[in-house]
Amino acid sequence: MLDDRLRPLQRRALRATVHRLRGVPVWTFTLAGLVASVIAIAAAFDGRLGVATAAWIANRVLDALDGEVARTRGRSSDLGSYWDRLADHVVYALLPIGLAYAHPSEGVWIALAAMLASFYVNGASWLLLAATLEARQRRADAPPYAPTVAPPTGLIEGTETFLLFMLFLLLPERLPFLFAVTAVLVAVTALQRLVWASRVLHDGPGGRSPRGTGAQRTVPAARGTEPATSHLDR
Repeated sequence: MLDDRLRPLQRRALRATVHRLRGVPVWTFTLAGLVASVIAIAAAFDGRLGVATAAWIANRVLDALDGEVARTRGRSSDLGSYWDRLADHVVYALLPIGLAYAHPSEGVWIALAAMLASFYVNGASWLLLAATLEARQRRADAPPYAPTVAPPTGLIEGTETFLLFMLFLLLPERLPFLFAVTAVLVAVTALQRLVWASRVLHDGPGGRSPRGTGAQRTVPAARGTEPATSHLDR
């Protein structure tokens, strides 16, 4: 929800840093971000919240630097984007589990299960919708150069994910409540996508996008580019 508004500010903030690090290979940022995520997860399981919080922030900064460096140098790749986003989802799943393990309380596991289930359903809704839109574009009976429709943004994106996970780390005594609230917000995001898909895909196999749906030409996202949705909103 906030990503599109904040992305220009983020790029301006990182521009000077990217310039100073022009001699550092792109993969270095990816590897450093992975190391930071492993440290955050391990610290969460061990109950060391200060270390986990610092590592989580470092992971998000390195993730932003990773994409910005690749984009600036023209080194974007689909494989790099795939690995980067897969690593993101690993930390999204394991960090909350580590926090619940280190800070058990009444209802925390039920709330955690509900939240992870919402992640699964939401991710599936994005992937299935993206695959369906791609299939419509590739159908032999679709008009040449038919416009595609990008999956919509939603309530929970990268910025909201970062803020929610910061709350998990800073308020571990409130984990059941925070996990439950996150589950509801992510479920709303999946519902937004369902409503959007019902409007866009109702026209059957022809592949045409109905008027008023914001149809636009899109290309597959590569490393260093932002797809229509990100993080938990995928």
